[in-house]
Amino acid sequence: MVLLLVGGLAVGGVGCGETERPDPFSVPMTEQEVAVRVALGKSIFAAQSCDACHSVTGQKGTGPALNGLFGTEVELIDGKTAVADYRYLRRSIRNPIADVKRGYTAGMASYAHLTPEEVDALVFYLREIGPKAAEEPGVGECGGDGQGGVATQPAR
Repeated sequence: MVLLLVGGLAVGGVGCGETERPDPFSVPMTEQEVAVRVALGKSIFAAQSCDACHSVTGQKGTGPALNGLFGTEVELIDGKTAVADYRYLRRSIRNPIADVKRGYTAGMASYAHLTPEEVDALVFYLREIGPKAAEEPGVGECGGDGQGGVATQPAR
């Protein structure tokens, strides 16, 4: 991967002719802004029929269950591991054969037709639907930044 420094921001190529986007969870947002993105992600999840293969209730399907996935370590079929963070999930949606979770095959179609904003919204939804999101201070009803905004950076 090639990294460029653009205005103090490292931007790297992620394949498919796309450059890496900044992690939206590092940008302070109001609870309403987060809620809008989560709602859009949920709507896209339904419209794209993601639930035909992926459960949000923990049940194994053709694809892995997605609730509680965000922030966890994922074992891949090549024996490597990855953290299911913004970059991993974004890449998995755009280029699903890149990092396949152990126990599954590379059968998911690419969703490269989705806009970058739609993919971001999906990741906001995936972050919101699991116990990991509920454990993070500053998300939803769990707290905030004290300034009326929501700290959206995942716990490390």
